[in-house]
Amino acid sequence: MIKKASLLTACSVTAFSAWAQDTSPDTLVVTANRFEQPRSTVLAPTTVVTRQDIDRWQSTSVNDVLRRLPGVDITQNGGSGQLSSIFIRGTNASHVLVLIDGVRLNLAGVSGSADLSQFPIALVQRVEYIRG
Repeated sequence: MIKKASLLTACSVTAFSAWAQDTSPDTLVVTANRFEQPRSTVLAPTTVVTRQDIDRWQSTSVNDVLRRLPGVDITQNGGSGQLSSIFIRGTNASHVLVLIDGVRLNLAGVSGSADLSQFPIALVQRVEYIRG
């Protein structure tokens, strides 16, 4: 009787531990050193926006996507299609580094800020926002 109870207990513990395992892979991000690493090992706080997020938010521009991120402020001078500036955590727009596929975006204008309003949102597959 004791052996049956021990066997039943061992089987039930094994079933619960197998159920608790997470099988989803960790998201990979590209950091300043330009190689992919798991998001859980990146030291700086990182937010990854996927294409599914962009579609769910019904964003019409890259600026719309960035406005949803914590600590990001977007200003646009003039009407639609004019130069927009990105301010992160209250710093100057010239302190923001914008990379597209690992290549630094040329700066527009005298303000030293990257103009993201010129990129069609349909071409954006993913946005990685690394604070720090």
